[in-house]
Amino acid sequence: MPEFTCPHCGTEFEFPEDQAGGVVACLGCGRGVSLPSLKAERPSGVDRPAPKRGFWGALFGWIGWLPLGGMLVAVGVLWRGAFPETGPGWASPVLIALGVVFVALWLAGYYIGLVTGRRR
Repeated sequence: MPEFTCPHCGTEFEFPEDQAGGVVACLGCGRGVSLPSLKAERPSGVDRPAPKRGFWGALFGWIGWLPLGGMLVAVGVLWRGAFPETGPGWASPVLIALGVVFVALWLAGYYIGLVTGRRR
């Protein structure tokens, strides 16, 4: 039978395995104590399920913000340089601005990953 020490009075006692994880009255002081679970704990990082990323995480998880931002900036610059007389005048600056925003999002995500230890 497993042993347990009361955190209130220090009394050591044994308890049946079917009471593991439950709450019982201490034999010494009579206060309620939570018994430890007998389940073996997994080491961290082993068989950990992948986090759910949602729609945007799934969409840009395999593409990445950096290539998307780079493509938008390139299209905006090329459109402005190669075809200045076509399309609305605001389209090229908007594409460039969106591209810069996506590159900034990628940089922020990469930095957060470095700080939190998700990237090495």
